[in-house]
Amino acid sequence: MAAGYSGGFDFLSGCAPVVKENGKTMPRIDGEAKIEWNREKYPLAVEMLNSHGEKERQVFYSPPKRVAAVWQNSIETLLALGVGDRIIAGMGVPDRKYIREEYQAGYEAIPYKSLENLDPETIMMMRPDFIAGWSSTFTDKVLRSTEFWNERGVHTYISQNSDPANRNRTIENEYADILNLGKIFDREEKAESLVKEMKDEISRAAGQATLTGKHPAFSSSSLWDRISVSTGRKLLQAISSEE
Repeated sequence: MAAGYSGGFDFLSGCAPVVKENGKTMPRIDGEAKIEWNREKYPLAVEMLNSHGEKERQVFYSPPKRVAAVWQNSIETLLALGVGDRIIAGMGVPDRKYIREEYQAGYEAIPYKSLENLDPETIMMMRPDFIAGWSSTFTDKVLRSTEFWNERGVHTYISQNSDPANRNRTIENEYADILNLGKIFDREEKAESLVKEMKDEISRAAGQATLTGKHPAFSSSSLWDRISVSTGRKLLQAISSEE
């Protein structure tokens, strides 16, 4: 989600399943991350999407410690927030090269990594307390509904721009996701810094276009893919719609 993320989703077609386990960090599956957090901020209520596209409130009594993350944007955002050591499973990315270079070491340290999703039964055996993904993640054909997990004490988070009912895929939704996750994981300052970085990059691109009359091209990335932006012209149209 953060500005400058590399990669994209062109790799989804024609790829053979890739499953990798990191033996050195596999003990994460049986334990949980030792974290420091501000207890005064909890319990914390956050409104987020459910499988029906409705906003509902989830209450956190502490930051998540055992996380399953699905798709590149979810994984990179958690790594960018500095909570990669809490990820026990990362799915939807076939190889580390699709992860921004500065986060690749953190990605490699995830105990279980696969392009394919684990089945719900296997994930339950891992005892996650939080699952982050897209709307398509929480369907009966994939990992089952948010209700299924919530009833079992597992918090869920759906990226707002992935909601099929939401035709307005905006940069503001990206910001909101990062800020929400920052609150949930007690990483608000880092989340605000990432959002500022994104806004600054967009501002620079808009300024360059104004000065030169040319629309700069951007490489494919999590942010641009998810707001359906593949060129500078489309990016500036997205910016204009936000103003």
